Amino acid sequence: MRNKALSILTISVVIFVTLFLAGCKQTTPEKNRLSLKKKPFEITNLVFCSQEPGGYMEYVELPDATYKPGDAVWLYMNIKGVKFIKNQDKTNEIWISEHLTLKGPDGKVYLDGELLNDHRNLSPELDPNKLFLRNKITTTPQLEEGKYTVIITVEDKLAKKKASASSSFILKK
Repeated sequence: MRNKALSILTISVVIFVTLFLAGCKQTTPEKNRLSLKKKPFEITNLVFCSQEPGGYMEYVELPDATYKPGDAVWLYMNIKGVKFIKNQDKTNEIWISEHLTLKGPDGKVYLDGELLNDHRNLSPELDPNKLFLRNKITTTPQLEEGKYTVIITVEDKLAKKKASASSSFILKK
């Protein structure tokens, strides 16, 4: 059943991206550790977009989240409260994974899998507090019209914390 679903719907994740915005100050590791105790690990700002998001908070929202079968469905989301470890070389170690499930109008699961498992050291110029993910779901013209639900679970592997969010889009000819 899964192979059939994958033959009519494909998904890709655009590589986990972090950006440093001009004017944003890096904080010291001590301040980050203190602030993470107050900030929950969470997915915020889950948005369906009309085109590929360009960067942190750079997207064109599709307010009605309605696409045609065969369109690319772009999602943007911010990831808040990620634990990072300041390394001796001043890089910031992070480890994030993402799991996506897509359910169709009939409740059938079309996709269910890990899209990302990214363990890396970020350059000191990149702000680990400005993390976001962008996903692309490529639909096919054969998909039935209706409401599709995306369920995303992101895990901060260093902190051993998970966050989930869901939202829906519509396919309509």
